[in-house]
Amino acid sequence: MNTKANPIQSALNQDEESLATAQSIQLRIARSAYREMLEMLMAKPVESGGILLGPIGCEDVTHFHFDASAACTGATYSPDHIALNKLLRDEWIPSGIDFKGFSHSHPDGVDRLSAGDLRYIRRLLAKNEDMDQFAAPLLVPGAYQLVPLVVPRAEPNQPHIAELVLF
Repeated sequence: MNTKANPIQSALNQDEESLATAQSIQLRIARSAYREMLEMLMAKPVESGGILLGPIGCEDVTHFHFDASAACTGATYSPDHIALNKLLRDEWIPSGIDFKGFSHSHPDGVDRLSAGDLRYIRRLLAKNEDMDQFAAPLLVPGAYQLVPLVVPRAEPNQPHIAELVLF
């Protein structure tokens, strides 16, 4: 298959092809949320992103919500925390789904979280004491690569490449 012709399918197949040696930490994402995340972020400029959501009481990611009102530049993604917190409070938590992390895209060649990304994640882990880990999958569109990053609460300065499990 020509990955240039179908980058979404290439990224969907990535878990089978290139993540066999991943760490023991898992990042479990529903295929529907994974597909939506890839389709939205590959269609937008780099440093676009969205919130990852899933059932209260577990780490599974079952929903992706594109953050259309975020402040994005070619070098930064700043979530619209006011709008997202309102959605969490008014819609998602009453429906049984909660915050699991953020996914965003980076420019080609930047396949790790920035110091600013990690500062923001540490702040969110401090505010969300029920989170054992912060899901932070990073998309590098030009390379058709998704890096399944997770930041454990116990190691908030050390992102881990997780085993990506699609269900």
